[in-house]
Amino acid sequence: SDLALDVFMRDFGGFGGLGDLFGRQGRRGPRGPERGQSLKVRLKLSLQDVVKGAKRTLKVHTLDPCARCAGSGAEPGTSVRGCTTCAGTGEERIVQRSPFGQMVSLQPCRGCRGQGQIIDSPCKRCNGEGLERAETEVEVDVPTGVTSENYITMRGRGAAGPRGGPRGDLVVMLEVEEDPRDRKS
Repeated sequence: SDLALDVFMRDFGGFGGLGDLFGRQGRRGPRGPERGQSLKVRLKLSLQDVVKGAKRTLKVHTLDPCARCAGSGAEPGTSVRGCTTCAGTGEERIVQRSPFGQMVSLQPCRGCRGQGQIIDSPCKRCNGEGLERAETEVEVDVPTGVTSENYITMRGRGAAGPRGGPRGDLVVMLEVEEDPRDRKS
């Protein structure tokens, strides 16, 4: 299939010029921004919450885009430039000879440490990461009938990604208090 061939060409570099043979490039385009971390928080619920459903507000410690550089990682008034070593892909090809022929592997670019971009003047507030610690409030709607094995995933409510990357998810782990009738005396 085309997808399998694309994966082979990307990961193995198209042994012996297979990329040219099939009219494809073995090289990836520029990488997109890295996604932020997903965060996990615990939410304790009473039996009444389980029966009726609940709405709770949680305080979450997270990472937000840096206010000084607007998440770019570059000092205000300066800009980010694409890495010339990897052409912005964040990866470089390492060619090694072996008894079986040439082996091509992809590794994070040494010039930009896999970022695809170079910041000549990093932001003094976030040291070029584009992120700063923050606390935010998140409202969670808990449906009826949940158990302690359940969780709620809130897409895009986790930590912001470095240098303008999209946010990760927030996973709310539910803990339902025990029924007093189930406790052993």
